[in-house]
Amino acid sequence: MHRSLLERLMPDTFREITAFPTLFTGLAGLGNLQLDVSDFTGDTKYISEAMQIAEGILRFQIERPDGIAFPGEQLLRISTDFGSGSSGIALFLSRLANQDQKIKNFNFLLDDLLCPEK
Repeated sequence: MHRSLLERLMPDTFREITAFPTLFTGLAGLGNLQLDVSDFTGDTKYISEAMQIAEGILRFQIERPDGIAFPGEQLLRISTDFGSGSSGIALFLSRLANQDQKIKNFNFLLDDLLCPEK
């Protein structure tokens, strides 16, 4: 039952472009969802979707002398915060780059109650 509901809902989250690249209101949050669903269902198509989302995020990158950064809330300035800045984006990109290690979601969630490890 839950899987069929996911299959109906998830296509609306397959985006390469949104207004923001951020974790709480943008692409990084959508990408993190793709990785969660892939972990939950075992379906690798969601990893492919997360890769497409990562490409969209990189369109927002700002090159700096010491690396890259991302704009924060409303794209007005560089931000390093978790929800609307580079930190949340970096956590998603790191989780995606290391997805073969099955790194759990970095947000505090009760996911382990749904699928306890044996």
